[in-house]
Amino acid sequence: MMIVLLAIVGATAVAGCSNAGLGEVLASSKTLAYGSPVWIGDAIYFLQYSANDSSGGVSAMKMRPGEPAEAVTVQSPDCRRPAEERPSINALVAMSDHELGLVMSCGNSLEPNRSAFVRKDIRGKEQTTVTPIDFGGWGAAWSASSDSVYSRVESCPSQGMKAVGKTSSECVGGADVRFPAVTESGTLFFLANQCGTERAGPPTTYAVCRYDGAGRITSLALGVRDPWALTVSGDRIVVAGKVNGSSGLWSLEDGLFRSLAKGDYRGGAFTPDGKRLAATLRDDGWFSTRWSLRLISVP
Repeated sequence: MMIVLLAIVGATAVAGCSNAGLGEVLASSKTLAYGSPVWIGDAIYFLQYSANDSSGGVSAMKMRPGEPAEAVTVQSPDCRRPAEERPSINALVAMSDHELGLVMSCGNSLEPNRSAFVRKDIRGKEQTTVTPIDFGGWGAAWSASSDSVYSRVESCPSQGMKAVGKTSSECVGGADVRFPAVTESGTLFFLANQCGTERAGPPTTYAVCRYDGAGRITSLALGVRDPWALTVSGDRIVVAGKVNGSSGLWSLEDGLFRSLAKGDYRGGAFTPDGKRLAATLRDDGWFSTRWSLRLISVP
C-alpha cells in the first residue's frame, strides 16, 4: 500500500480540485432511485427503488454498459413472523467474479438477528448460504481472505464493526463505522468518527481508516462529512461525500483528497481493472430530482 499517513489539523487537506466530469450516463430517471452499485465481471449490479414511494420495495438489478437493465432474482430469507412484510435488500456486496452478496432484513427493523447475508451465484445456480448477521446499516464488505462479511453492528460499542462468516471477529474499527471496503489482498478500510483508539474528530466528521491488525488502526485522512460510499481498488481509495463543504467523489492520494467529480453522489464502485467507477448521482433540479447511474473515469 503506497499510502502515506498525513497528520492534519484544522481544515481538510485538498489538492488539485480538478473535475473529471460527470462521465457516461448509463441510466437516468425522475421516478426511480439507484444505490449500492457493485461490479462483478463485465456487469454492474445495483439497487433500484421508487424515488417517491418508500413502500414500493427494493429490487436488485443488473446492467452491462450499452444494454438495458434487468432484474436479478433473489431467494429471500424467511422472516420470523409471517405477518411481517417481505424482506428488504439493504446493500449489495461484490464477492468474486461469479458471486453476489446481498444484505437483507425483515421489514424496516435493524434489530439484532433480523438481517441475513445471502450469497447468490450469478451463473444461475442456487444461493450457497444464508447467514444471520446483526446488520447496523451503512454498507458491508466481503473479505475473500477470511471468507467473512464485514459490517457495522448495533451490538458493538459505539457502533463498531464485526466480521461474520467462516472467520468471525470481535468488535473492531472505532466509533460510528461506515462503509467498510476490502481490497483483493485482504486489507480492510472504512470510515469512522474515530479510528480505533485515536482521538475522535468533530461530530459528524469522518476519517478514512485502515485496519492493520488487532489493536492497530491507522487514520489516513480526516474531514469527510455526509459520507455515502467508500470504494477501494489496489492502492486507490475513493469516497463519496463532502470535503471542505463540497459534495462529490474524492480520491485519496498521499493523504490529500482530490476531486474526481462534483455532485451529490450516493454510491460508487470500481470496475475490476480499477480504471473507472460506477456511481449513483442525485441531482436536485429547480422543480424535480433526477437520479442517474454513471460511469466515470479515474485518472
